[in-house]
This record gives sequence, C-alpha cells and structure tokens, in this order.
Amino acid sequence: TCKINVRNYPFDEHHCTLRAGSWGFQSSSIDIVPLDGMGGADIRFFEPNGQFELVSANWERVEVNAFEYGNYSTLHTHLVLRRLPFFYVFNLILPSYIIGVLGCCVFFLPGESGEKVGLAMTVLLALTVNLLIVSDKLPETSDHLPIISLFFVASIAQSACCVLFNVLTLNIA
Repeated sequence: TCKINVRNYPFDEHHCTLRAGSWGFQSSSIDIVPLDGMGGADIRFFEPNGQFELVSANWERVEVNAFEYGNYSTLHTHLVLRRLPFFYVFNLILPSYIIGVLGCCVFFLPGESGEKVGLAMTVLLALTVNLLIVSDKLPETSDHLPIISLFFVASIAQSACCVLFNVLTLNIA
C-alpha cells in the first residue's frame, strides 16, 4: 500500500509496498521467490505514463511464521514513484505566479483611469478559480497540507490586500 504524502505536490515522491503471497499453502507447497533470486524487480512489462515515473523497483522474499499453521512465503515489492511536474508547473503554478505579479501592477495604474479596482478584483477572481482547479487535481487527504495550497492562499490574501489598499487609496485621494 502507499501512504500518500502530497505535501510537496506536484514535486512529490511515493514509496509503495505491494505484498503478494499464498495463505492457503505453506512454503513447503508454494515457495514464492523473486525472479532469478535477484533483488531488482522485473520491469520489462512496465508501461510509462505521463503522470509518474518509476524511480526504483525492488522485491524481497519474506518468510512469515504463523506458529501452529506453519511458514508462509510472501513477496514484497517496493516501488518508488515520482510525479512528473511539468504539466502542473506550466498550467497551474506559472500562470498563477504571473497573475499574482499582475495584481501588484495595479498600483502603477493612475487613479483617474477608473480600472484599478476592476483589475484588482479580476486578479482576485482568477486566483480563486486557479485554487479551485488545483484542489480538483489534488488527491483528497487530510494528512498533509500541500505547499502549493499555501502558495495559492497567500496569493489570494495578497490580491485581497491589493483590492483593499486600492479602495483605500482611491477614497483618500
């Protein structure tokens, strides 16, 4: 099984252990051993995909002693998977960063233009929509808060402050 840790999403790495064995037959009847007695897993039939890369795959034979029932052999396959972050960086993080920088540019608009608050509100709305998109992409777990979520919350707080400061500036001037 894999305990999913999305704290570093989309730069996360997962360590998974798959256990296979026969509890119906003892080791004397069915002895499960790695292929050729090697510690490395056979990945000839592994098909790569665009979301994860297989970093390593190892297996080990474990003998389980079930006391009065005898010994059973199990095979533990340890996989290390790393998420490929290019899609997320290019489609989520980079646009959000650009939108956040655009929100700070609101202060360079002249007050007479009448578009300062409108642009600041549009930036705030765009960041909120991006946060909704990211939360749909994240695996649902409450064990770890992803750093990217903190980035989006900080960006939304910054954008809200830009709206507030622009309104205050326009009311003072």
